[in-house]
Amino acid sequence: MLPAKAVSLTEYDLGAEAALSNSSPRRGHDRGMGRHREALIEFHRVGAYVKVSAVDPETLTEVSIVGDPAAGEETLRRTAVRKLDYVLKRNREKR
Repeated sequence: MLPAKAVSLTEYDLGAEAALSNSSPRRGHDRGMGRHREALIEFHRVGAYVKVSAVDPETLTEVSIVGDPAAGEETLRRTAVRKLDYVLKRNREKR
């Protein structure tokens, strides 16, 4: 059961969200080439759904997703981190 509101710090490798799971890296990700990062993760339960925000403390980039609490905290966390990874990559390519 997810609490009404919780904040945690998650470590991950940019471009290799597999660091959050025991599965092998997905196609298209460079194994071992990612830069180690941290993300602040906030879970905010609102009625029948959970809003999960992920913030990169270096760039102050923030993303959020909305999901079903039944999906589980780890699945929601991984999804938010993948979205943050995507946005950070997109922002780097724009420069």
